[in-house]
Amino acid sequence: MNVGDKVRLKSGGAQMTVAAVDSQNVDCIWFDGLQHKRAFFPFATIELSPDFSVMNPDNAEYDPLEQWRS
Repeated sequence: MNVGDKVRLKSGGAQMTVAAVDSQNVDCIWFDGLQHKRAFFPFATIELSPDFSVMNPDNAEYDPLEQWRS
């Protein structure tokens, strides 16, 4: 999985976007109505959404969260 991939919990739920990945967990962000949510999930509980897409895989410097970091 890569930053920017669209994912879901294997058990169902909201579509989420991968914000970061480490050796064991996936950091995901999503909206519940107007409320921004963020949580870490073990790799084993996450799968790519059927309409998944990688955001700009050719640019290693790309940061999809840059607009919120300023």
